[in-house]
Amino acid sequence: TLCFNPLHFDDLGLWGDHLFEELKKLLKEMGCHAEKTVDTQNFNHFKNITNVSYSDGNKLLDISKQILFTTQNVLTQEESQIGYALLKCIASYIQYHMYILLDVHREHACHQRKGTPCVSALPRGVWYDISYY
Repeated sequence: TLCFNPLHFDDLGLWGDHLFEELKKLLKEMGCHAEKTVDTQNFNHFKNITNVSYSDGNKLLDISKQILFTTQNVLTQEESQIGYALLKCIASYIQYHMYILLDVHREHACHQRKGTPCVSALPRGVWYDISYY
């Protein structure tokens, strides 16, 4: 059996150990810091994310969902070409991660409701294969 755990591979791994660490380094070099400015329901709330290390994958997931909105005005192409390229990588990661979670949810929901139509989603927003489970 092949098993993929997005919490450990993506939230703690690809995002937490790589993309988020690079983002924190870049923001520090630019003299920026990030703090919570918007109240969002059902999210962990953070006072300052750039000076703290997190080992909780759920907290890292919440940060990844909000990070584009908090950094898009700082990491512009004119201000930092490297930062802008990193922001594009983060946007691609978030899109990829959304589809990974959608697939897991779809499979779980289909197994709960046998005999109902289910739609399979593949990357890049293309929908395929309407089938019955």
